[in-house]
Amino acid sequence: MSSLNKLNAAKVIRRPDTGPVIRLSALRVQDGFNERTPGPELEAHIEALKRHKLAGGTWPPILISLEEKGGLIRDGHCRTEATRRALAEDTSIADADGEVWVRFDVFAGNDAEAVAAIAQTNAGLKLTPLELGRVYKRLAAFDWPTSRIATSMQKSEEHVRQMLLLANANTDVQRMVQAGTVSAAEAVKVVRKRGVDAGHELAARLEESKAKGGAKVTAINDGQLFRALERHMKILLGDATGGVMVLKVELPNGAPAENLRAIAAALVGAAG
Repeated sequence: MSSLNKLNAAKVIRRPDTGPVIRLSALRVQDGFNERTPGPELEAHIEALKRHKLAGGTWPPILISLEEKGGLIRDGHCRTEATRRALAEDTSIADADGEVWVRFDVFAGNDAEAVAAIAQTNAGLKLTPLELGRVYKRLAAFDWPTSRIATSMQKSEEHVRQMLLLANANTDVQRMVQAGTVSAAEAVKVVRKRGVDAGHELAARLEESKAKGGAKVTAINDGQLFRALERHMKILLGDATGGVMVLKVELPNGAPAENLRAIAAALVGAAG
């Protein structure tokens, strides 16, 4: 007898014409499986789903792996939590036995493919870049090459490399991205250039931004960089020694000119 038939015989699932359903009480969450980061945005999303459920709304089936006594959730963690909250708030959504029945589809795949499904089948709140990076990192640990991850996610290999850089960045960088004080794209750019020192540069740039009344790290693109250099760096002397041209520059604030990008960061605000 198949797993579906066994669960059906045990009255854990039903098979109405509208599609299979499983008892809410028979659903299990695997610790550490879902890469969602707790926070206000996730909480608001679950509460919105709860209100939708209480208003009689429906949503796509969740995705589960069948177990001996029920189902292991592969996609649909937020919808399941919202249903549990809705039941706690209003028991009238349950049947005469006090049970809520949840629509489901059966996941077919191995443990690595189950991790990939976190990002592939996400039907509600999209994963953040940091959450995506953690999914890709787990797939890489299954020996999935960048090309396979990219194909599986229908993304470019460069996208996968960027998200892996973010997932492997130091904690200080990830905390700034999580807090929204630096964009994922800017964090990746700085990590790629500065490695383990990326957090120090981003923290310094954040302080500069706050000093000017801002709340986030200002991204520096090439256009801003060249405008800043053109408008605020004055060439004092050009000297050729041994066939090498040496340019000396003067900055408005008298800052030393040994780090071009740091200089540009200080000047971008004035460049507009």
